[in-house]
Amino acid sequence: MLAAEIAAVQSLVTDLASPTRRIAIVTYSDTDPATNYPGAESATGSVDELIEALERVHDAGSSGGGQFSVGMKRTVDALLHSSPRSDDPRRIVLFVADSPEPRFRSSSGKPSRADASMGEEAQRAIDASIVFNTFGLDEAAEAALPHHLARIAGVTGGSFTRVRDAGFLHCQLFNSLFR
Repeated sequence: MLAAEIAAVQSLVTDLASPTRRIAIVTYSDTDPATNYPGAESATGSVDELIEALERVHDAGSSGGGQFSVGMKRTVDALLHSSPRSDDPRRIVLFVADSPEPRFRSSSGKPSRADASMGEEAQRAIDASIVFNTFGLDEAAEAALPHHLARIAGVTGGSFTRVRDAGFLHCQLFNSLFR
């Protein structure tokens, strides 16, 4: 699944990157939020830097979980700290997950789904006019609504898309930018 996600994002980056458009590759996991995840933390318009970030993500592999609030925080931080270089003031996040619910380890090390800081991160996104378009792959595509991915999109003014075939992810990511 990770390879399909990376291929879709790589195609999208190749289509969209330009010196006047800022793009950040942000990853998140079920491990300690202080962990240094692979990716491009600051937004850039360089296709080469973005492709290198995707290669680092591929090489690191998947942890099998996702702490949504960490992904949201890292994304909002990356957008807030990047200098806009375009006439388009929109800040749109394409948030991809294969689980409908956050999965991470609690302070005791046990798996947990509780992630109270998601609401705080959603409010930060709303305050900064950042829209999250969310995409559910695999298990998240089949789960009953409403679930966390749909809620994240809903409260930030974005849309949730079920991706039943990862081969179409690139098209769905691209189309969401023009809704």
